[in-house]
Amino acid sequence: MLRACARRSHARESGLSYAFGDSPQAAERLALVAQVFEGPSRTFWRSFAPAAPRLALDLGCGPGHTTLALAQGVRAAHTVGVDSSADFLAAAERTQRPGVRFLRHDVTLIPFPLPAADLVVCRFLLSHLREPTRVVASWAELLAPAGRLLIEEVESIATDCPVFKRYLALVAATLEGQGQELYVGPTLDRAGTPEGLERLCSRVVEHRVGTVDAARMFSMNLHALAQNSRALAREGEHGLAELARELRSLGASPRSAFENRWGLRQLAFQRAAEADSNVTARRLL
Repeated sequence: MLRACARRSHARESGLSYAFGDSPQAAERLALVAQVFEGPSRTFWRSFAPAAPRLALDLGCGPGHTTLALAQGVRAAHTVGVDSSADFLAAAERTQRPGVRFLRHDVTLIPFPLPAADLVVCRFLLSHLREPTRVVASWAELLAPAGRLLIEEVESIATDCPVFKRYLALVAATLEGQGQELYVGPTLDRAGTPEGLERLCSRVVEHRVGTVDAARMFSMNLHALAQNSRALAREGEHGLAELARELRSLGASPRSAFENRWGLRQLAFQRAAEADSNVTARRLL
């Protein structure tokens, strides 16, 4: 089993901070997230992943649900999930499959103790990072020649449910107060193409999410938000408790059918041929 010595203090220093924690409930929520968004992610991976990659990396793998889906979806010889949370990785290691392993390492710290990868995937992580465009640019170094970097993040969330609107405004404000961004997709698109990469795709895919699933995902974050000083300052204990009750009610009521549409920003990059030429030239000097 690959291991790294990066500690959570490294994550805090580099700007990685999970707003919703890494508790068992957070892991349960991520299992639901993986299930709800697996369809558009698999389509994205099939469209842009290289054929039969030797090594695929899942950055910010959490408890490993996306890592397993990635391994199955792209049929990599080896797939490694990377995360800085010991608790998430302990959960991930209980679900291992042949050809899949996990590494404890802060994804903002380059280099990784791994060979260059043919495929690097990041999904729903960059909202938790300060300076996300700088971090994305640094990931170019993880790629093997012709390797690809696939990123999927939130562009927008549209809903006609007042409770969901209130929750989303709270999360957006809480993340903003931490130097992070819920709707990070537009920022990534405006940043353009990092040095050493070629942009293959930047698109927004709409994905509809049922009211029950959205309510369950949101309600499982309320415990962590109730311990966040910024969220408490905005809503207060009474407001957070009220929001939790309303979300639980929606999650238990399949008759509630609000319109909920996620805009998913999907970006695909490939290591540029000139990047390899530059490396070769430097070695000859």
